[in-house]
Amino acid sequence: MTLYQRPDEHVFAEGARPGEVQPFPDLSRGWGIAFEQTGGIPPMEWFNFIGKRTDEAIRYLMQRGLPEWSDTEEYPEGSYIQHGGKTYRAKVANQGKVPSTGLAEWEEWGLTREALDAHFHPKDGELAWPKITKTPTTLDGYGITDAATAQDVQNRFSEIQQRFHPKNGPLPWAKISDKPSTLTGYGITDAAPIANPAFSGQPTAPTPSAQDRSTRIATTASTWATLLSLFTGPNRQSFQDNGFQKLPGGLILQWGFTSTHGNGMSNVIFPVKFSTKCLAIHGTHLGTGCATVIEYVGTRTNIGATLRTLDENAMTRAGWGLHWFAIGH
Repeated sequence: MTLYQRPDEHVFAEGARPGEVQPFPDLSRGWGIAFEQTGGIPPMEWFNFIGKRTDEAIRYLMQRGLPEWSDTEEYPEGSYIQHGGKTYRAKVANQGKVPSTGLAEWEEWGLTREALDAHFHPKDGELAWPKITKTPTTLDGYGITDAATAQDVQNRFSEIQQRFHPKNGPLPWAKISDKPSTLTGYGITDAAPIANPAFSGQPTAPTPSAQDRSTRIATTASTWATLLSLFTGPNRQSFQDNGFQKLPGGLILQWGFTSTHGNGMSNVIFPVKFSTKCLAIHGTHLGTGCATVIEYVGTRTNIGATLRTLDENAMTRAGWGLHWFAIGH
């Protein structure tokens, strides 16, 4: 089943200038009226009116959800409308029957909490708890026949205590008092506090994966794996002669080797494309003698640039080698 996308809130021709929207002369006749009034060519003002009328109807339904009742509309059985702040459903086909009084034609639908309370407690209002009487006094009275009583629990515990402490006899329940309020009182002397625990030795913990972004405790192993994953991998680095390194903050370093053509030009193609822009590129002449490597203006892009190498006499030649380095993000 196709689910259609909700349209936006714009209405066709709602910003039209005065006179650009004219009422359609006969909606029930349709476009046939154009042959009588405009030579078979309907004007723009009529099209604006029809488009505006259609969009306004859509906006009305999107705002209301359910249309308001109209005394001129024909409602088939099962229709839903709203009237006087309430919603109704048609019990039978009808027209002109007011929902709030036409009980044979309409039934109230989608009641609120207040309406339900008023319907089921119209006289007494809220439930009068003090008036509830004849409540059961035993579990059996509530239909619970298999519950353990306090005496059952005590007897069972006494049996267990007698089994493991036959000399001391059953535990004297009535004599239990002065319950410890600290771990030391229970004989626990080496527990770390929940707040600001001070561990000693070399405590260990389960190692989360490098991709874990939860609030679990990070171990040295998981921290190292996470940091390493930010700098390594086939999509983050390549240590070839023409290579790159992507840093966690988005900065990319790239380098490579190329040589000049006859006019001293060298076309540099980056190993990877800069996502946003290349910030700078620098070249170094490789060989004897003095030479200057410059960036040829207007050639830098996200995928490459053109460099030009000149000797001390501003001359160029083919075959000069040079290293280049670029930085960007």
